[in-house]
Amino acid sequence: MSEYPPAPLTGPSAASAQTPRRNITTVADFWKSFFSHRRFFEDIGNGFTRGDIRLAFSLQRAVRGKWLEEKVLANGADLEAMWDKVDAHTVDFLEPNAQRDAEGLLERIDRDLNRYSKAHRYDREAAEAPRASRFYLDAVTRYNILAPKGGVKCPNGQAQDFFGKLGEPPKPEFIAIRETEQSLFSYVITKWLMTFYYDILYHPARNFVYKVLGKPVPETEENQGMRRKTHDVLLAGFEASLSCAYMAGSIALSVNVSSQTHRLIFMSIMNLVFLLTVIFLSSRGMHMFVLCAAFWAVTVTLIPRGSP
Repeated sequence: MSEYPPAPLTGPSAASAQTPRRNITTVADFWKSFFSHRRFFEDIGNGFTRGDIRLAFSLQRAVRGKWLEEKVLANGADLEAMWDKVDAHTVDFLEPNAQRDAEGLLERIDRDLNRYSKAHRYDREAAEAPRASRFYLDAVTRYNILAPKGGVKCPNGQAQDFFGKLGEPPKPEFIAIRETEQSLFSYVITKWLMTFYYDILYHPARNFVYKVLGKPVPETEENQGMRRKTHDVLLAGFEASLSCAYMAGSIALSVNVSSQTHRLIFMSIMNLVFLLTVIFLSSRGMHMFVLCAAFWAVTVTLIPRGSP
């Protein structure tokens, strides 16, 4: 039977047996980097959990999975060997050593199988975790991590550009603990409107005000949360406008079209538009749209239609 796994290393030999951390020169360097990102942790604590970007560690998980598989398979081979000994009547369970061997075998099977099942569950959750959003990666993680000067590294001790530069797409290994909703309006806002707002309107106006006041222009906004709140406000405004426009258009058609045949045609078209409109909305905008649709359904039955 395979030998029982050795006890964990302790003492000075343990440190040499572990894989050294990447890009960390000393433990003091790590703690300095870790506590230099207070604003980053406060942003996440203030509700911007979509910016809490983690690593999937797919490579390490695959290595661990195969290693644990070998442990479980080795236990299976030991079990087969034990059965062969029982069939050959070469083992006497009246002996204390035979009892200890059988007990130890089943304990190893239970321990390694539980470790394998636990790792499989966690690895599946990591593989199914939502991918990191570039908007929140830029607005929370990269913005706060790239802001400090003086050679400060990331909170995990890696180089300052570990999460990439502003505007770069997220790496496949970056995952989020909370899924970011993907909608057409959100994409349009983050891709074009936010850039237009800050580059054409906000930054020139801010620079002008600081110039008039005779103060140096800060390199970054003091409150990066304003950028995220602006995105949420614009998204809610676009979705509310779409919902109201659909409701008003449907009512106008229902009231002004006098022919029953034309009314049926237009209402059929509006049903198709209803389905297409829902595709472009986020879950929050969906609630607003459903309320508008319910209000439209009630209103259109109470407003008198045109004469036939």
